Amino acid sequence: MTDLGPGIEVSGGWGGTVARLDDLHHAVHTLQGAARRLDDAAAALAAAERATWAGDAALGSARTARTTLAPLLSGLGSPGETAEALRALARSLQAAAEGYRQAESAVERTVRRLVGAQASWAGEGPLAGPVAWITGVHTVGAVGLVALLGKARTGRWPEATSIVRTGGVELMLHGAASHLQALRKGFQLWPRHPVGGASQPLARLLRERSVTVAALGAGRTLQGADRPRDDAALLRLIGEAYPGEASGGRGVVSVVRFDQPDGTRSWAVAIPGTQQSGPDGDNPMRATTNLSLMAGAPDGPSALVLEALDQAGAQPGEAVLLAGHSQGGMVAMAVAAGAVASGRHTITHVLTAGSPVAGMTTPPGVTTKHLEHSTDIVPALDGLPSPDEARRITVRVDLKSSADPVDRIASRDLIDSHAISTYARTAERVEAAGQGDPSLKGWRDSVDQQVYGPEGTVATLTQFQGSQPVAEAGGPPSTVGGLPPVPSLRPLVHPASSR
Repeated sequence: MTDLGPGIEVSGGWGGTVARLDDLHHAVHTLQGAARRLDDAAAALAAAERATWAGDAALGSARTARTTLAPLLSGLGSPGETAEALRALARSLQAAAEGYRQAESAVERTVRRLVGAQASWAGEGPLAGPVAWITGVHTVGAVGLVALLGKARTGRWPEATSIVRTGGVELMLHGAASHLQALRKGFQLWPRHPVGGASQPLARLLRERSVTVAALGAGRTLQGADRPRDDAALLRLIGEAYPGEASGGRGVVSVVRFDQPDGTRSWAVAIPGTQQSGPDGDNPMRATTNLSLMAGAPDGPSALVLEALDQAGAQPGEAVLLAGHSQGGMVAMAVAAGAVASGRHTITHVLTAGSPVAGMTTPPGVTTKHLEHSTDIVPALDGLPSPDEARRITVRVDLKSSADPVDRIASRDLIDSHAISTYARTAERVEAAGQGDPSLKGWRDSVDQQVYGPEGTVATLTQFQGSQPVAEAGGPPSTVGGLPPVPSLRPLVHPASSR
């Protein structure tokens, strides 16, 4: 993990631990190959030595040749000795790499496994139900007691974001989901992604409905400062697509086509998050979709994004960057996995902001970057930390350390910590601080080359709106799969506006 200074930590990517360990393994193979070539050289020298005459009858030139070959066949500088030294160095590097790999976040992994194992064991036992209730009551009581002690010491109640910042929410969700998954049939100990597994039964109740996608008018050319050139610009484009914003609407995604001077084309898709709390209504970006995404089941927003790319004219082989906020980041990861598997589109990059995507795998050939605020509860909702992978960059930012007072104020509120406008400012902050970081530089260079293009590239924006008709066979109007209507509540996962 790289600390870039004022509250910015970068893990994964080209400069991450896994990438560096891969470099060590590559060095090990290189050293072993060099040792083999030196062995061949030593064998050739030995053969040459045997081919020369020996003894008193040897010609002067033969004696000279043997005298010259002698130090090359043995001693510190000989190929054989050098080969042994290289093999010893390779063994040391191999041991170091394995040691680093095992030690990386060992304490954190151990604690998570203990919590998951205990919760799973309780769920597998005969008293699973009572144990769950007792544990829940004790947890709530403990949280309340800690809050009271904090109030007594400091004179004020602790901030709601504190438990998020310390990793408590992620750990509790990991344990709770492990327990819920253990309640299912069969032995469920040590689930890899407990939140995803626990979501599967609920996701199966939400029968997926077909999505209708329509373009909202003709394309608009983005010129000057309006043309997206970095992460912050794409996040601001997402903010504009939310209902009530400059060009927003319900179930709207923005597709940008980049026509480059050499005649090639590339694409970027800006995907907003949840816009509706219940399962009713025709907006595919509803709260219940989060269950489908977490469980790896088909979902409406992913179908919307793929159809929007089709209608915009994106072809296989043309690079596509998917950017999503909150639920939109989960959609971006799901679309990338599906598109890579089917070959329908060539997804090269995924950018997420405030999204619980740690349990979603990075598809082959795709580079991902995840922005997370330490006081944002949403990225912790899958109960897992983002993995350290060579093609996966996670940037965790502490808003309390920002020089911007607006960010410091936002760090005290769960909603403001998650706002798309806050993440857009964070993207600018990360861009300014990460010029020398190999992971962030590698991301920027790759996106510039494959997606944004050089000077002279023309960017054209087209928006697409998706809808899912409510009334379908198998369920009455205003329900999904026969579930009763859920009252409309203000969504937790993002504010009504981008602020």
